[in-house]
Amino acid sequence: MEEKLEMHEWSLASDFIARIEEEAKQRGASKITNIKMKIGSLSGVSVEAFKFAFSVGIKESIISEDALKIEEISAVSKCSDCDKEFSDTMGLDACPYCGSYSKKLVSGNEMFAVSFEMEEKDV
Repeated sequence: MEEKLEMHEWSLASDFIARIEEEAKQRGASKITNIKMKIGSLSGVSVEAFKFAFSVGIKESIISEDALKIEEISAVSKCSDCDKEFSDTMGLDACPYCGSYSKKLVSGNEMFAVSFEMEEKDV
């Protein structure tokens, strides 16, 4: 199967790599060994395309090849009528408890770094 690199994910990955490297270098790191991220199913970001863009973008960086760990967050909405939370696969589902379409997305549209670990330069 041929990897298709989406422009959106490429720019997100490039910017993310630059920011993480800059932060690590300011802290005196020689290597980034672990990066934890969360990406929501409704964030508009293809996790596979982001991983691929990330793997290409780190070739000449201080980031380890296996550093990136992504937790995919499922979409959850909260019904405005009955106040119950439910899985909202595509962001289009009606509340399974009362049938209402009046809702607020609680999770699933996020994309952020949770943490990263680094090794300091030998002094």
